[in-house]
Amino acid sequence: MVIFDIATAFVVGGAIGVRAKGEGRDLALIAASLGVGAPGLIFLDAFPDWDWQYLLDPGTLPSGVPGLFLTAIILMALLGHRVCSASPRALWVGLAIFLGYTAWSVPRIPYVGTQAEYLAGTAPMFPSDFITLLACVVPLAVAVLAVCLVKAGQIGGEETPG
Repeated sequence: MVIFDIATAFVVGGAIGVRAKGEGRDLALIAASLGVGAPGLIFLDAFPDWDWQYLLDPGTLPSGVPGLFLTAIILMALLGHRVCSASPRALWVGLAIFLGYTAWSVPRIPYVGTQAEYLAGTAPMFPSDFITLLACVVPLAVAVLAVCLVKAGQIGGEETPG
């Protein structure tokens, strides 16, 4: 989900910035690129109507939008890192906005099809090809994000369990 991924990048970049006490910008870039951007591009390619949350018809968008999407993810992670490093409370504001958007999106999330199918009420609920892709992509993305957050805690001097 395009908007979800961009907001996620801000929160992840911010969390890394806070944990690393302003350091670890490279970790924010890795997390944004591999943990958010790559999965986002995979789903944008495989399920474009769903990824735009049926708000836009992806067929009407100009070429180059996936590149702009990835650019937005990277820039938002850097912005999150910078803003939240300077003011950790901003991370909570970003998280609240992210959760608000997610809650607003909940009615559309389970229905994965074309915009026409969604508008007609016939989009399938979590089809098997979507679940299979989710099972392949999400664990790797979560692992990247977890490693980046753990490393950020080590940079910032926080003890990590284990």
